Amino acid sequence: MEKQQRERMLLLRSHRALHLAATEGRIDVLTYLLDDLRLDVNQTNDNGETPLFLSAFFGRTAATRYLLYHGADPMILNKAGSPLHGAARKGHSEIVEMLLSRGTDIVFHPLCGTPLHTAATWGQGSTMKILLDHDADPNKVFNLDDTPLIMAISSKSLDCVKLLIQAGADVNFRDSNGATYVMMAANYGFSGIMKCLLDAGANPNIPDDFGAFPIEVAALQDHREIVEMLFPLTSPIPALPDWSIDGIFSHAKTLPEDICGEKIAQLKLQGKEAFRRKEYLLAGQLYTKWPNLAYWPKACYRQGAAFMLLKEYKNACEAFADGLKLDPTNVDIEKALRAAFQAMKNDR
Repeated sequence: MEKQQRERMLLLRSHRALHLAATEGRIDVLTYLLDDLRLDVNQTNDNGETPLFLSAFFGRTAATRYLLYHGADPMILNKAGSPLHGAARKGHSEIVEMLLSRGTDIVFHPLCGTPLHTAATWGQGSTMKILLDHDADPNKVFNLDDTPLIMAISSKSLDCVKLLIQAGADVNFRDSNGATYVMMAANYGFSGIMKCLLDAGANPNIPDDFGAFPIEVAALQDHREIVEMLFPLTSPIPALPDWSIDGIFSHAKTLPEDICGEKIAQLKLQGKEAFRRKEYLLAGQLYTKWPNLAYWPKACYRQGAAFMLLKEYKNACEAFADGLKLDPTNVDIEKALRAAFQAMKNDR
């Protein structure tokens, strides 16, 4: 019995050593563990990460090449996605090229989308360009609203925004609140991104589902440069008696707190997860406050998505389940519920 326990402890330590060697890029240790001890190259650690994911994430090019040569599977997913997601997130262009050249698919992950979404989220223009050159979809949507361009705008990456537009991103996409990318840039005050969107043909005259226009949002947020940029391109709004730049700012001071896509338009960008958590939960609160808008299932989805970001998987399951009760035919909510349930099981 003691011998079996010792052997088991040695095996566990060897598996830990395999992941550590991949993290540090130690080819000599990998050679010993894989060639001499014959360990499973696709062994996962407690986080579901394979040695290949860790070598890709930490930019260990030689170790990644070695692991692929020894049969590492690039399609195994964990909570952060595939090895391609990991390399794209950290900007490791050579590893992204290597994985794609080996026939690795641009896989979709229910929690973080495609590697292109990941590159956009972290503002990694170099890896984004490689992915787009390999036909990554610049208009792929997950979490109901999230496109690569939304992620790029959130990360304040003008380079990523330009790359996505050049690749054919729809600049007039509307999210589940009816808000456009122009509305998003107006809210954040990103003048460079706004100019890029307008030059690409984005329409500044599209209101959101609550009747607010981008120029009103920009004025509400006191982004004068954005208002001045939008004013020549925005059709006069009938509700504004004084159609001038100063008149728009005067009008903005009279707006109630819950206009312009609810209070979302008043939130500053405080880091991706913090902002998105507030956005989702606040939207959910307002949707349930005004059930006549018939957005209840959407509110549940957004609340569930926020809880997934916070890794509060039980709450996410409950939110998605509530949404599915309200709309049993909603495929997006059904998929999200399955993903949340699986994440909760993995977390345990």
